[in-house]
Amino acid sequence: MSKIRSELRPKTAAPSPLLMAMAGGAHSRSGEGYLAKPVQNVGDGGATTFGLSFAEIPVPPRRYAADVCNALIHRQQVLIIFGQDSVYGETLDSALQVRMTPSAVRAMLLSMEKMDGQSLEDVIRIEHIGKEALTVISSVPAQEAKVVANFAAIAMAGMETCIDFFHASPFAMHKMNQTGQLYVEPIVRVDLQTGLFVSLLEKLTELCASLPKQSEVKI
Repeated sequence: MSKIRSELRPKTAAPSPLLMAMAGGAHSRSGEGYLAKPVQNVGDGGATTFGLSFAEIPVPPRRYAADVCNALIHRQQVLIIFGQDSVYGETLDSALQVRMTPSAVRAMLLSMEKMDGQSLEDVIRIEHIGKEALTVISSVPAQEAKVVANFAAIAMAGMETCIDFFHASPFAMHKMNQTGQLYVEPIVRVDLQTGLFVSLLEKLTELCASLPKQSEVKI
């Protein structure tokens, strides 16, 4: 009987290098990261909008090259899931979950509409970029990491798109209410193909439309 229990005992899982890398690198309490400078934009109709500049904030120390992605709603939060293909089979080598609030995703989508230079539609038309289908990730990958973010800076160059994710902690938000200054931490940079990014934006727009705005949430 003891022999059978020994054979059925689950193996001890080895620490995930991806998970360990994502979990490290916390900043000290002072400042809670780097100061994001406010910027003012005046639209064509004269309307003024305010945003944040991440130009002087260091690039996130961690980098993730995504082959596939998808997004879903979990507990009133938006999960953006990036994955890396395996050349040896259908199982993903790794997956990265980025958790964002609906309001943070809406702000990211709004920033894409007001981006400087070429619009997303211009890039797709000029570069002849076709959309790539999102991937339903139904099996557990070999490695998995989860991070939280509430800001994203996005850049596109032809078929390549880069997303830098940042996070302002509740401590930083509380300090902003007192000083008017917002500090953020660089979390991770994700590289993916523009055709895949276009499909991801459409999915995020669809998900946010199904969720109530923060002021509409009743507790």
